[in-house]
Amino acid sequence: MFCLGCGYNLKQLTEPRCPECGRGFDARDRRTWGSARAFRFRRGARVAGWLLFVAATPPTLLGFAKIALGEDPAVTILIWMIALLPVVALMMVWVGCLSAGGAWPRLRAGVCILAVVVLNASYFTHWPAEVGFALSRDALNHAAQQAKAGQLSGPFPRRIGVYRVHSIGVTYTGSQPGAVVFDLSPQSDGPDTLVFGLSDAEVKQRVWLWSSYPLDQDWHLLHED
Repeated sequence: MFCLGCGYNLKQLTEPRCPECGRGFDARDRRTWGSARAFRFRRGARVAGWLLFVAATPPTLLGFAKIALGEDPAVTILIWMIALLPVVALMMVWVGCLSAGGAWPRLRAGVCILAVVVLNASYFTHWPAEVGFALSRDALNHAAQQAKAGQLSGPFPRRIGVYRVHSIGVTYTGSQPGAVVFDLSPQSDGPDTLVFGLSDAEVKQRVWLWSSYPLDQDWHLLHED
């Protein structure tokens, strides 16, 4: 049982505090002390842990934000695959230093890892898109009804809820307004759109789709070729 602050042997001490550096410890808590090599590897574990957090957090949050704003998750998966190389390398160093020193990560390290895992699920699921849509539902419904009534005017792009909309178009069946298309891409024929008023069957008939996701019975998020 050795001090994590200076490597002093803590066995046989009558007071739960290192006489060399003053660091406190609890003999019953394995996280407050380590093996004879713990002090030597502790600095490497700390540095690798912080670098791991820095390397993993920006691409994770970027992916979450992009998917929540309606962009195709395939692009953010590519970004994450590039960032994955240093993340894996740092994780190996971090775990190796902890293992070599016989130390245990603190609770905050576990919380950070769990948060990164949960956020990374945004690359492979649509839950960020559902969060973005839930925050924007009322504003989108209002804009869709205005567009169908021919009452929507003003400059574009504009912010509707969390989405930056570059144009809004209405399809017609005869003289009756049908679907309302919200273009989320800067190009007029961009790949990412929100569509109001199409059924699942009508969406599936659009053979040029890369992917589609129903947000509710009226709204679909489309990624097109």
